[in-house]
Amino acid sequence: MKLSGMKYGSIFFLRVATFLMGAVALVLVAIFTFVVIGKSGGSPFLPILILIYLTLIPFLYALYLVIKLLTNIGADRAFSKSSIGALRRIKYCAVVISALYVVGLPFMIQVADADDAPGGVLIALFLIVGSLAVATLASVLQKVVQHGFEERSKNELTV
Repeated sequence: MKLSGMKYGSIFFLRVATFLMGAVALVLVAIFTFVVIGKSGGSPFLPILILIYLTLIPFLYALYLVIKLLTNIGADRAFSKSSIGALRRIKYCAVVISALYVVGLPFMIQVADADDAPGGVLIALFLIVGSLAVATLASVLQKVVQHGFEERSKNELTV
């Protein structure tokens, strides 16, 4: 099926935005690494640095899955098992990110107390809540796509 110009443009825009989110995340992690290591040798911030690197893995994987999902939508396969699986794995990535920040929260509180900077804890809480919101959205979309896939399968059987 040939994509209309508007649909192709929207999918292209979302792919570029997804790619840019990944690039910005990598650049921010690199900058944070150099700032932390340059500031204090990284010793008090080492657990937070490890946490950031650990959360980068599921984040980048989720972005890859978003691009895969956009490819499915562009190929008119939005209601497919591949899309359902991608949404399920995006949900798991978001839960893993949230869980990692919950586990790392005591380290962030310790560093925030030492530096007298409560903003770090607030950022961690936003990341936890934001990841859970993404997981909830992915779960709802997964159920909608699953229902659409079942309906499409039923319609194909009756025709």
